[in-house]
Amino acid sequence: MSIHASHPEDVDSAMTLAARLPPLPISRGKLRRNAVAAGPRDISSQWLLGIGAIVVAAILFLTSALSLGVMLDHLREQMQRVEHVQTVILQTHSVEEDLEDAKAAARYSLRHGGGLEMDLVRIEGRNAARGLGALISIVPDEAATLKAIAQRIDGQVAALSSGIEDNGASRAIAAFRAKQSAAYEDSRAAVDRNILFFIAFASAMALIGPGLGLVGVMLLQRERSSRRTREMQKELMHVQRLAVMGETAAMLAHEVSHPLTAAGNYLSALRRNSAKGDTVKAGELGDRAAQQIHRAATILHRLRRFIEKRDTERGPVAPEALVHDAVALVGPLDGDVTLIAAADPDLPDVAVDRIQIQQVLVNLIRNAIEAMQGCEVRRLIVTATALPSSEVEFSLTDTGRGLPADVAAKLFQPFVSTKKDGMGVGLSICRSIIAAHRGAISAEPNPQGGTVFRFRLPVA
Repeated sequence: MSIHASHPEDVDSAMTLAARLPPLPISRGKLRRNAVAAGPRDISSQWLLGIGAIVVAAILFLTSALSLGVMLDHLREQMQRVEHVQTVILQTHSVEEDLEDAKAAARYSLRHGGGLEMDLVRIEGRNAARGLGALISIVPDEAATLKAIAQRIDGQVAALSSGIEDNGASRAIAAFRAKQSAAYEDSRAAVDRNILFFIAFASAMALIGPGLGLVGVMLLQRERSSRRTREMQKELMHVQRLAVMGETAAMLAHEVSHPLTAAGNYLSALRRNSAKGDTVKAGELGDRAAQQIHRAATILHRLRRFIEKRDTERGPVAPEALVHDAVALVGPLDGDVTLIAAADPDLPDVAVDRIQIQQVLVNLIRNAIEAMQGCEVRRLIVTATALPSSEVEFSLTDTGRGLPADVAAKLFQPFVSTKKDGMGVGLSICRSIIAAHRGAISAEPNPQGGTVFRFRLPVA
């Protein structure tokens, strides 16, 4: 469908046709329901990751505290075992010393023929036997081995007087001591390994737990900042829409006055014809008055819906309706401006927020009209076409002076404007809106002079 507007009368016709598009009624109750329904989707991945990191950090802290307690108990048991084995070794060494003393006394007695030394041999033998008895109480698992060694010691004490120094008792007790020494070394090595593991585990938990908690807090803080940024961006979009409407308020008031005046005239004629009894003519005039009132109400509804502060609502919208609504919102044009709006009614719907995309189109249309001021030819073509990539491309082609090279490189950056009194946020907002809809926007020179703005949106 095309709208050509080269004279004021054509502008009125174009606006009338655009105003006849059916409005999209949205009640406040529906807005509230949509806002409630959109609530769970407001939970972003950063928020979930932040909460998850803090929960994992707390679980790690509790788990590590319990694990450290268990490891400390195990380490204490191992150290007690090491001390026990060390006591056994010392007691075994004492028994060996008693046996050596008994042997030394026996050798001396045999060389010098004394009886006192043989008494000493028996005393040292009894000491060794008592030492073995103490070992049996300390190491009950080795009782059989130690009793066998005790019997050998008794036999050796009896044989020492005959010059027999060793019947295997010393070798048996030495072997037992060597076995206990090996167990001591193994236990001590295990304790050392467990101490190193305990230190490494405690250090890792001291770093990982607080680290995860810090990451969680940072993610939550980042999400809070992102949400605040989105809220500020929404506020900026609303302010920018109000600024656009402020510039067109007078023109729209003039546009609304036409259907209201026509409706008043139709109602006056209706009263006259009713007084004459012409009910057919009165009914026709009543229908015309209702159409004009509906036209004015539609324009006001579209304007109110455009400037109201609301939550984002996305849904399938026809590209043709987006183009025609934007043209209606721009308002009446100057007499020498030609506006051609062409959008195939068979185009697939796009999944967008209707008001935000209208804001993009209104911004681009108004920028194009202002860029063509003072030009000999002032023509703007707004089209919507389907792309093979399951997207719909909107293009706006003007015949203005084009973009300076230094401005074109940073056109969509904030606070960059070609207007003397421009804020430089309109195109930046447009880019943010299109990017949020998973689309792309660009600008390029028009071969016939001027600029071509294009943006693509995915189909629903």
